[in-house]
Amino acid sequence: MNDIVLSLIVIALTGVVVAAIFVLTKRAKKQQLERIESLARRKGWQFEAIKEPLSNGYRMKGGNWTLEALKIARGQSVEPQQSNISSKTIFKSNSLYLPGRNLLVGPKPAQVNLGGFGEMLKQKLIQTVLGDSGKGMAEVQSGSSTFRERFMTLANDPEDARRILTPQVEQLLMKFEAKKPVLKVTQAGLEIKLDNDYLEKDEDIFNFVELGEGLLKTR
Repeated sequence: MNDIVLSLIVIALTGVVVAAIFVLTKRAKKQQLERIESLARRKGWQFEAIKEPLSNGYRMKGGNWTLEALKIARGQSVEPQQSNISSKTIFKSNSLYLPGRNLLVGPKPAQVNLGGFGEMLKQKLIQTVLGDSGKGMAEVQSGSSTFRERFMTLANDPEDARRILTPQVEQLLMKFEAKKPVLKVTQAGLEIKLDNDYLEKDEDIFNFVELGEGLLKTR
């Protein structure tokens, strides 16, 4: 058997393996969405699969909230073999809002004495997340000592933080500590965002919705 024949066999086998991986990945993705849809139906939530040229995922809706989880490709179609895919999961509702004020909660930076530079980082975070509407915000010492060690809270009015960050909300936020959640309440409404994380486990989805609904109860 000469080298040309061997090369052709290797190419053919490689093609078969790649095709099998593609089929299995596509089947697993379909089964995953069916499982998530089943969870939504059991909980009485609306479910919608999202499939677009540059993104795919799912959307759920409750009575006054929306949860959206997406995998997003940059510049080309979403395919299993691609590595340039980012993800995000967002819970949104306009039922909880703060007229003319803002509340922002996110992972606490490492405990390093940065002096004035530390304050500059806080202001940069506010500007990135809220833009010019975040002016006048300051760090608030709200919640349990464990929560304050793990999360930073910024607000225009400290009373908003004390009212909204209930013990239940604190506990649920800490469940997502490793996923670095960013929570904001503005005059436009509530948003909880997990960057670079696509929720697909039933427990994670349920806890994320429970977190959002817990926040909505503080209205």
